[in-house]
Amino acid sequence: MNDKINAKHLERAAYVYIRQSSLQQVRQNLESGRRQYALQDRARELGFAEVVVIDEDLGISGAGHHERPGFGRLLAAVCDGRVGAVLAMEASRLARNNRDWHHLIDLCVLTQTLVVDAEGIYDPRLLNDRLLLGLKGTMSEFELGILRQRAQEAYRQKVLRGEVLTIVPIGFIRSHSNRVEMTPDREVQEAVRRVFSDFERFRTLRQVLLWYHQENITIPLARAGEGRPPTVWRLPNYQHLLRMLKNPSYAGAFAYGRTECQTVVMEGRSRKRRGHRVAMENWQVLLKDHHPGYISWEQYLENQRILKSNRTKSHDVSSEKAQKENLNPSDRHLLRLEKAKPLLEQIKIAIQAVRGDALPKSALAKACNYTLTLWQRLIRFLENPLLELSNNLAENAIRPVALGRKNWIHIGSKEAGPRVAAIISWSKLAGALKSPSATIWAQSCPGWAIFQSAESAS
Repeated sequence: MNDKINAKHLERAAYVYIRQSSLQQVRQNLESGRRQYALQDRARELGFAEVVVIDEDLGISGAGHHERPGFGRLLAAVCDGRVGAVLAMEASRLARNNRDWHHLIDLCVLTQTLVVDAEGIYDPRLLNDRLLLGLKGTMSEFELGILRQRAQEAYRQKVLRGEVLTIVPIGFIRSHSNRVEMTPDREVQEAVRRVFSDFERFRTLRQVLLWYHQENITIPLARAGEGRPPTVWRLPNYQHLLRMLKNPSYAGAFAYGRTECQTVVMEGRSRKRRGHRVAMENWQVLLKDHHPGYISWEQYLENQRILKSNRTKSHDVSSEKAQKENLNPSDRHLLRLEKAKPLLEQIKIAIQAVRGDALPKSALAKACNYTLTLWQRLIRFLENPLLELSNNLAENAIRPVALGRKNWIHIGSKEAGPRVAAIISWSKLAGALKSPSATIWAQSCPGWAIFQSAESAS
């Protein structure tokens, strides 16, 4: 038995920590799994009567981006003083980041726990062993960084050549030489071309969507999975059509870097959030004429311009300018009449024209009738410059009051809740009107003056 192992260590259990970074490694690297499970025999040879195996983290990376329940269980056992030795094949099995590694080593120092790997036995309380364990942890993290850097650079070179084997959208296939080509299915080709031609005709994506549902026009959608047909025909939803219009592949271009990954710290650990859109001028790679396309690059740019101009926020020109320039109500009213009123008149004429062409009982006709019926409510902001186009500010202002009115019902008595809610409501009203609360109360409550007089007298 090693002289670093004493009776106090053997009284406790030996914990064998087993981990592989991905499920693919678990399935394919079987020898690595056997070697790690064989550490149980090593622990018994060292004299430990109780051996606990922790293998909940199989298939989870140790880089620190994912929660590892098995590693958390190991830390808890070490902290409780139930562990005599921690066994792992190598430092990288325990952690691939210094934060987790040094946290474990610090706890081992406090609880007099040994660390055992395939090369030796280490007592973290000894300076030389502590130095060696620190180097092993640093090298483990550094090794992962080197491997990641090499892989990313090789991938970047393929991206620059446009040879990355990304999943092609519907309407395209990959040839035997890994080139992107149009699908030989003429029916799919015509359906894809129809989407772009209809958008060019209607000029709004919502109108295209309503038209497809009204006429029961289906589009091809890709399906993944073995034993399933690669293409299925369904009525589109808004996101299906939007993804097609925004995908530069349909313009014959290869684009990389359209989205980015952002790292945030949550609960003490870094978390990656994917899918954040990047402006076109900041795309990492854009190769035009990379493969045959359904539309030209100029038409793609025109489609993006139309989509941007159709956004609700893009039409709120008068409100945005009024906020930036801090206009008074009179100037704000004139600005709305100048900018918003002509636009609303054009929208109303377009809706009336669409309703005239639509079937009376169709979903499109119902949507048009609904909008025209409530038209006076929609344009009410033109009459009163104090009304905002968005009701977000109003909802945010009354949210505390609304929540309070519900929660304060049971404070003191049934009468207490409504009274407190009324007081808060008056206070909010005074703030909105930029008037002192006392003035609002005096104008609204006849007894307020008597209350003030009695308070002054006392």
